[in-house]
Amino acid sequence: MFRMSSTAASPTAEDPIAKSIVWSALAIVAALVLGVGPVSSTVLHHIVQTAPYWLAIVCRRRRWAAWFALACFVFWLIIMAAIWAFLLHLPSFVSGHFSPVEVAMTILCGIASLIGIAAAIRTRTRWPLALAAFAGGAAAQFAAFRISQIPFIWKH
Repeated sequence: MFRMSSTAASPTAEDPIAKSIVWSALAIVAALVLGVGPVSSTVLHHIVQTAPYWLAIVCRRRRWAAWFALACFVFWLIIMAAIWAFLLHLPSFVSGHFSPVEVAMTILCGIASLIGIAAAIRTRTRWPLALAAFAGGAAAQFAAFRISQIPFIWKH
């Protein structure tokens, strides 16, 4: 739950749940942009893919931001699980080659996603706003993922 200040209806800067969400989002952005991006020469690709997290980070004091971020955390947890299923030779929608750095980043992203999910579901928001924010986050994350597959972006 967000602690509310007496003068505002938004979470305070000291809120540990909001901090967990922000740090989890930043960990995923760093892992993908600074970890995977340089190794695979796809920095721009990963900047585009993580764009929805930046909105959640910038708007972290809004009640809906945790639910928006929740959709992103769930999306990336599914992607990381699919990569691990592929690496373990289990059925998966992912294929390809993953360097040791990329494999390490899947672990970091998976852990950060779990922490972010655990924090986000503890926020108190009216359900219509939470549902709308989650749907918006899911749409934004899916759109960013698809845009990142445009050939010019994919190769940079």
